[in-house]
Amino acid sequence: MKRTCLALLLGLSLLLGLAACGARTSAQETTEKGLEALRDWNVLALPQYWNTDGLSLEDLESFGQVSQDLESLGLSVEDVAGLAGPMTRHLSWQVVSAQEDRAAGTATVTVELTNLDMAPILGQFLQTALGDALGSAFLSQDQQPTQEELLQQYLQTLTDLLNQEDLDTKTTTVDVSLTLVDGQWKITLDEALLDALSGGLLSLGDALTQALDAA
Repeated sequence: MKRTCLALLLGLSLLLGLAACGARTSAQETTEKGLEALRDWNVLALPQYWNTDGLSLEDLESFGQVSQDLESLGLSVEDVAGLAGPMTRHLSWQVVSAQEDRAAGTATVTVELTNLDMAPILGQFLQTALGDALGSAFLSQDQQPTQEELLQQYLQTLTDLLNQEDLDTKTTTVDVSLTLVDGQWKITLDEALLDALSGGLLSLGDALTQALDAA
């Protein structure tokens, strides 16, 4: 169960990171258009504004391992990608300041990012998942759900939680770094930005791991 839950949540987080990878626009305009494309999950528009060059080999290897884990459990990356839309639909932002240096090829746009607060969602998810696992433990061997069935159940539970109305949100101030790529500003995804975009999913990782290890 621990491997199942972590694979599902890590896969979602990394998908957001990997997805976020004409006319000359300012760094601020690129940032806002990039966030808009992410909020609307416009996969075709994302590469215009997001730079995947900042992803390390370790990131790619981790994503590949998660993909294999999901596949071995009967899920595809596409299954997890279906959570991205509900997860980013509440994304909003307010630009605080913008500084760019085209000569140096760098820019920083400070943004107040508001998105779902994943802490209560993960709390509900974990409580439900643990309850389901405990409930199935008392079933006879032939009545117990398979690992694939459990994972589909977890996926549906997380989808339902993300699609609730009146969910809590959190606002994080983050410095968005941009670099010039072929004369165009591209957003560089770092851990702080990814954590803000995912509603604190990354920063919750250690606490979630400890809770699952204790289960």
